[in-house]
Amino acid sequence: MLCLDAPLVAAAWALVVSSLREGPLDSPYPVVALFSAVWAVYLFDRLYDTRRLAIEKHMPMRHKFTVRFRSLILTLLVIALSLALLSYPFLPVIMKQGGAILAGLTLGYYVVFRFFRRFSGQFLRGPWKELTIALCFTSGIFLSVFPIEASAEALLLGVAMTSLFFANCFRISMAEADYDKFHDPAGFFAFSCRRSSRTVVVLPTLAFVISLYLILSGEVIPIGFCILGTSLICFVINSTRRISDSFVQAFADLALLIFPLTVLALQFILTR
Repeated sequence: MLCLDAPLVAAAWALVVSSLREGPLDSPYPVVALFSAVWAVYLFDRLYDTRRLAIEKHMPMRHKFTVRFRSLILTLLVIALSLALLSYPFLPVIMKQGGAILAGLTLGYYVVFRFFRRFSGQFLRGPWKELTIALCFTSGIFLSVFPIEASAEALLLGVAMTSLFFANCFRISMAEADYDKFHDPAGFFAFSCRRSSRTVVVLPTLAFVISLYLILSGEVIPIGFCILGTSLICFVINSTRRISDSFVQAFADLALLIFPLTVLALQFILTR
């Protein structure tokens, strides 16, 4: 309800991915900046989505909450932006430059899929909105733990993470298709002719296959198990229709949090 799920997912995965670095993180500021930036984007997105809406039957629960407590969400947006600005001076130059590029891509996302979403919904028939979100999410995570040695394992990890985030967006979009018909036509499942369950199952399967390779390679075993467990949970959630549409987002986001937090807890315990 407070848009904390996405920033928590981003921060947790960033801490897990940081194990690919040659040494520990130099400071917590990059992860704090990632958390606050993602939080601010999602809070703004929620406010923008509900700016002219009254509570209605098919409205997702998070939108109903925002309509009722708009001033609270605005306050949280100010807090998130303040955290981002306070952490910015402590970021390395390369992260500031990369962050500027990601900010530009995020602005482009809003121009295409938000500000002119009815236009884009008519002419962009592919899953471009969901793919853009997944790519920006993965890019932000890798940027926050830079530098990471360029390798096949790092590339495959990026593909697996993007697949999981992509699947998450797809499953939520499918659950909210009736609402998106009228309020978010850029969503892939906004039109019934495009509703297909194949992609939401194929993407976690791809991540699962990659996780097996990462584990067997012996180089990134903790991250491999993180991808493995998350892909299995996402596969179960994405292949079932027993979850109420009102709770799909909560389950889908929780699926992305369980194993990263578990891996981090185990690493903390084993290194003490």
